[in-house]
Amino acid sequence: MTITKKALLIIVSMLTAAVLALFLYFKFFVSNDYLKLEEQYLTKNLEQSAKILDNKIDSMIATSRDWSSWDDTYFFISDGNQNYIDSNLMDETYLNLGLNMFALIDNNKNIKYIGLFDLTNGVSIDVSDDFKTALLNEKKLIYHDSEKSIVSGIVMLNDIPAFIVSVPILRNDNSGPVNGTLIIGQYIDSSTSDLISSSIGYPFNLYNIYEVGNKKYEKIISNIINNKGAVNNIEIQYLSGNQISGYSIIKDIYGNPILLTQIFMPRDIYQKGTKHINEFILFTIVIGLLSCFVIFFTLKKMVLSRIENLSTRAIEIGKSKDFTNKIAVKGNDEISRLTSSFNSMLNDIEKYDEEIKHLLFYDYLTGIYNRAFFEEEFNRLDTERQLPLTVVIGDVNGLKIINDAFGHEKGDVLLIKIAKILKESFRSEDIVARWGGDEFIIILPKINLKDTSKIISRIHEKLKEESTKTLPLSVSFGIATKDNISQKIVELIKTAEDKMYRRKMMEQQSARSAIISSLGKALEERDYETQEHVKRMKKLAVLLGTEINLEEETLDELTLLAALHDIGKISISDSIILKPGSLTEEEWEIVKKHPEVGYRIAESSAELAPIAKGILYHHECWDGKGYPKGLKGENIPLISRIISIVDSFDAMTNDRPYRKAVSAKEAMEKLKKHAGSQFDPN
Repeated sequence: MTITKKALLIIVSMLTAAVLALFLYFKFFVSNDYLKLEEQYLTKNLEQSAKILDNKIDSMIATSRDWSSWDDTYFFISDGNQNYIDSNLMDETYLNLGLNMFALIDNNKNIKYIGLFDLTNGVSIDVSDDFKTALLNEKKLIYHDSEKSIVSGIVMLNDIPAFIVSVPILRNDNSGPVNGTLIIGQYIDSSTSDLISSSIGYPFNLYNIYEVGNKKYEKIISNIINNKGAVNNIEIQYLSGNQISGYSIIKDIYGNPILLTQIFMPRDIYQKGTKHINEFILFTIVIGLLSCFVIFFTLKKMVLSRIENLSTRAIEIGKSKDFTNKIAVKGNDEISRLTSSFNSMLNDIEKYDEEIKHLLFYDYLTGIYNRAFFEEEFNRLDTERQLPLTVVIGDVNGLKIINDAFGHEKGDVLLIKIAKILKESFRSEDIVARWGGDEFIIILPKINLKDTSKIISRIHEKLKEESTKTLPLSVSFGIATKDNISQKIVELIKTAEDKMYRRKMMEQQSARSAIISSLGKALEERDYETQEHVKRMKKLAVLLGTEINLEEETLDELTLLAALHDIGKISISDSIILKPGSLTEEEWEIVKKHPEVGYRIAESSAELAPIAKGILYHHECWDGKGYPKGLKGENIPLISRIISIVDSFDAMTNDRPYRKAVSAKEAMEKLKKHAGSQFDPN
């Protein structure tokens, strides 16, 4: 995918993510706020309708107080004067007060007066005995034990819900004693709903909970009563996308549900909010698209097109290999600087061409040609005018021993020295190359086998001259000459390689022996690893071996081990070996590696291979607390156990850089003390 497509994809993805995030935010947060606002407004209107009903009752309470705190009413209860009724409780009274019922009851629950009136038709209604009985059963209404007592609310009158007010009958000055009860009532009908509807400005309904036709509201009533999903005893239903309905319960004077109120409201708030949200999202999308177009166009012109041009031109230059063909630089920004850097790099390619070729065709360690260069050159030299063409292959002897004894850095020094000798020994037109890890190959044009052999002899002399006690130089050579152009160069190399391997088989043992011998001599030159120490070690080892009846072959191995058990210490620097004070923890860890180094050296030599394990384990302890493997008891080779005792005894009875010698007697006591822990107790 091109960078332009990636940039476009990123911009579109970011816009899509932003719009989606905005949509989800409005959907789950802002829209929810509009819903809450709508519900709050609906709740407020329901509460307002409840206040209107309360105001109606308060008005009736005031009316009842006017009639109950009146001497005429007070005395009527006592004397039953019909003139009071005729003068005061006429049809006009009911119409003026807006009452459907008026009752006067004495303290003995005797109805002194009761009247029912149809306000709609303006006529009186006969009062049945059942109605009277039902009223007298309303104990909360018909008796007051205090002058300040008052009962108001809603009850069922003739199976019709009605506002009711019951107050005690008192004198004009509101004094007692209470002489009975005055009860007034007004039916709750469509006029009440109309009054509330006109007050709050929305359709309002009142339903008698106990009417058969209102059973469809049972679930709503149950939810409100049990507060299931209702909020503040209000049930809200979304009838459609355009209308919402709210319900609440009104209880009677006994606290029992009696009426269900309902308000219908248009969803103006939510619809306007949703409209604004949709308009805002649409506006955001349009602005976002325009912004993306502007951003992408600007990015394309100022960045992407220039990067594409740089990429295309770089590919063209790479294919043509014409590094003189530069790219035009415009502006002074990062891309311009990148283009300038690219042009500078093209200049540097020519400048460093020779260095690159050197890295490609020269061996990084020795500085002579590498195999890649040689393989190119021998094809060039494989012509008739170069005959006789001679190939020499040389393999370094003992490189592994040197690496094991001194590390690969010392081995690298050996290879560098040998490469230098080879380079100086051949003609300038001869190709000297490193063929592999420890192999060198030389191709000599126009020279025969006899003359090449003379050169090899001189090389052997130089190798001996340059050898040191710790770094003997030895190479096995194989020579092959091509006199006929039909002979293949690959076969020539194979012949030289075979001759080299045969020579190596004859020379490698003596070469390894010479290297190991030189390592032993180098070890003897350490202050305390003297020739006298080796003689003492051999003598003591043979004495102890003979005492325990070792076989002659084992005694020979023991003698060799006594001389070379510490051969691995050749890899440890003099600063540690000859340190007069205590070793640090890090220095001690270096010293503890010498058995493993010695083991690797011995393993590479046929003469030393039988004592390789003896060298590896000569610092193991009888109790398993030695090193390097932590062997225990007789799992440690016998010759290693003997050398451990002999070496410790000789070390204690002779001076060392870090301490003075002790007597033979003291040394024997220490050996006995550590028998069974460090030393073999047997």
